[in-house]
Amino acid sequence: MRVLVEPVGWVLVVAGLVLLPLPGPGLLLLVAGLVVLAERYDWADRQLRRARAVAGRHAVSSPVRSALSIGSTLVLALAGLLWIWPAWSWLPGGPWAGVAQLVSGLGAFVLLLVERRGHTRRARGLEPELRRSGMLDVMEPASAPPPGSES
Repeated sequence: MRVLVEPVGWVLVVAGLVLLPLPGPGLLLLVAGLVVLAERYDWADRQLRRARAVAGRHAVSSPVRSALSIGSTLVLALAGLLWIWPAWSWLPGGPWAGVAQLVSGLGAFVLLLVERRGHTRRARGLEPELRRSGMLDVMEPASAPPPGSES
């Protein structure tokens, strides 16, 4: 079974890179591939941590940014319904482009909700509990200074 894990990770990464400029779940496939490869490779784990830290810092750092990020992903996901709707069948890509947009938008929506929840917990002072569980190490980049220290 372990023999199949690495090729699956690489297939997800390559498919994600190919689908990035196309309508489809490119970014989600890329992240899924990194999650699979992070079990075996340190570089994939570092990239995954960095991506999560950047996403958390920019997408959910304030209630306004959270609302805009979550709202825009929902709008983009629901716009995928236009491709599926029979009256809009003239749109390029056909109905499968709409399905891909809907799935990737909903996936991004879920990821934003999870990240917002973690951001809210950190903001409420649950950092010591998150540090003990090791979750804060995943959410923050390794080079970030400890809270309250001068840079």
